[in-house]
Amino acid sequence: MVEKSKIIVLYLSPFLLFVAVLALLNLTSPLKIGPLGILVTFGFMYVFVALTCSIFVFLCLKGVRHFYGDKRLSDRKYYAVSATIALAPILMLALNTIGQAGLKDHLLVLSFIGVICFYILKRYR
Repeated sequence: MVEKSKIIVLYLSPFLLFVAVLALLNLTSPLKIGPLGILVTFGFMYVFVALTCSIFVFLCLKGVRHFYGDKRLSDRKYYAVSATIALAPILMLALNTIGQAGLKDHLLVLSFIGVICFYILKRYR
């Protein structure tokens, strides 16, 4: 029963965070909210994307285990990759905020995330 409640919380958390981010973005401006509010906004956005990636990874791992029966797949490794992938939109938004959102910068962020994911996949065996 506890496992089922954890899954329900995992599925509902992104929706609640999405509503909180939308409310925060629509009700305030960066000048009124200040640096702490901007940090909270980026934090909410990161947690939203991380939870969404975690749900996707959870469903993919469940499907792979169902079809292939492979129990050697590490949950920790794939959750670390999903947390790393969740960092990409935040970095791109930060680049856009400071006016550095060129093609070269986006490719640099994507290659940075790719190298980190490659390291995680090779490190956790």
